[in-house]
Amino acid sequence: MSGEKPGFFDFVGAAKFEAWEALQGTSMDEAKNQYVDLVRALGGQLD
Repeated sequence: MSGEKPGFFDFVGAAKFEAWEALQGTSMDEAKNQYVDLVRALGGQLD
């Protein structure tokens, strides 16, 4: 993520910025694995 953090009253933008910032440094493979784990935990089927 690049750019400055959105202003205080941009709640959605700030939440997205903070989420991206927290995941900074996560490899693409690890991100894919985390996504698959989340879908399975929510009861989704992966084919």
